[in-house]
Amino acid sequence: MSIYDTKTMLAAISQKKPVFTFLRDTFFPNIKTLVTEEAEVDVKKGKRKLAPFVAPRVRGIVVARDGFVTNKIMTPKVAPIRVLTADDLKKRQLGESVYSSKTPAQRAAQILAEDLLDLDEQITRREEWFCAQVLQGEVIDIETEGQIITVDFNFTNKVDLEPGERWNEVGSDPLANMEAWRKDKIIKQSGKAPNIVIMASDVVEEFLANEEVQNILDIQRLNMGVIEPTYKGDGVTFIGRIPKLGVEIYSYTEFYIDEDGEEKELIPSGTVIMGSTGKGTRYYGSVTQKENGAWVTYEGERIPKYTPDDKNEIDELRLVSRPLPAPDDVDSWVVAKVL
Repeated sequence: MSIYDTKTMLAAISQKKPVFTFLRDTFFPNIKTLVTEEAEVDVKKGKRKLAPFVAPRVRGIVVARDGFVTNKIMTPKVAPIRVLTADDLKKRQLGESVYSSKTPAQRAAQILAEDLLDLDEQITRREEWFCAQVLQGEVIDIETEGQIITVDFNFTNKVDLEPGERWNEVGSDPLANMEAWRKDKIIKQSGKAPNIVIMASDVVEEFLANEEVQNILDIQRLNMGVIEPTYKGDGVTFIGRIPKLGVEIYSYTEFYIDEDGEEKELIPSGTVIMGSTGKGTRYYGSVTQKENGAWVTYEGERIPKYTPDDKNEIDELRLVSRPLPAPDDVDSWVVAKVL
């Protein structure tokens, strides 16, 4: 079987070590591949009903099932392409000896492997952006080929602190704010206790400098909080634990280039996200493409396609993915603007 065969490339992709992405892997670690391009996503509003008491010899009481909303969403298509020409085969590759005796075919195979990795990382960065938008409760309109795909999970747990409450102002109380979000907006509405807080880099500075925070953290013998900033890599810094709230605090500093060429932070300035890890799911729609004169449908996270063009003397490598990150419960996290 040729190394350029789709199934061969699929096997190579499945064996490669995945790229770590903080938001995607923290909040949307579950994966579900689909046999269709459209995903049916069940999103619930968490409720915690008590079983009813009944009198002796009474058979029981019928209780209603908790409701959920099924969103039918077309999974958006991501498909970066890399083109190989004869000029590329003449160039020495990164790390290759200047006296290399590789043949054009050997060099083409090496370039193919490197291009697969590079295209996969591009898609992964797009997934991380997608997860960031969902976590911030954004209504996402994706325009592709004249079609607009709208992703909207009807997220409402947003907080915008009033002047006087903001964490860079005297008299503010970040710990009290987080306790209120934890109790009234997450546990009360979803029944899930948050275990993680993610802060934009500028928020961390104000949080650690806040007088109320410092007062609590200084009482070490009560173990109210432990701050021990540690850089974890990939823009992630572990700030510390607040046992009273049951959360770990992280700072996440990562950037992306938007369609207008402007550099932006994945977690915008002044933003705090409090939620639970491991609950969300990444759906991957199927990909249909033509190979050797026949239409073939694949189910998976990444679907490659290699197309040689002898007439124009180019080879084209495309990697397709149809990702859709979706929450389990839209009341299980809070997004707050604190600066």
